[in-house]
Amino acid sequence: MSDDANTPDPAGHSRAAPAAPADSASTPGWERGVLEKLAFAALEEQRAARRWRTINRLTWLALFLLAIWFVSGLGDSVKAPALRHTALVEIKGEIASDADASADRVVSSIRAAFEDHGAQAVVLQTNSPVAARCRPASSTTRSGV
Repeated sequence: MSDDANTPDPAGHSRAAPAAPADSASTPGWERGVLEKLAFAALEEQRAARRWRTINRLTWLALFLLAIWFVSGLGDSVKAPALRHTALVEIKGEIASDADASADRVVSSIRAAFEDHGAQAVVLQTNSPVAARCRPASSTTRSGV
């Protein structure tokens, strides 16, 4: 049969074999191939979008957890060894059980100051109404007497 394709016809013209289709649109079942390619491309796009959405969500979650960690004070739990220093305990206002300067807070602050290994001295600075009425010991002595 292939010999018939190149044999001349009775008019003397040679018959050429039919050319292969130039595009896939003329082949049977091309619609299915195009639809498959389209479906697989859509699936790949959905996978990529899901991947980036997951990465974005995990990044925001990590950032949120890191912010909570720093705000809650857990980031301060790792401390560098303390250098030599003087510990200062400030008492502002009246010392009372319902005030900011309650005895429990003052005692716990003084204890923490003495237990600090880097503290070489502890200074207690008061700014309360009772401390204002007291005169310092140095003002009662007179020089030269």
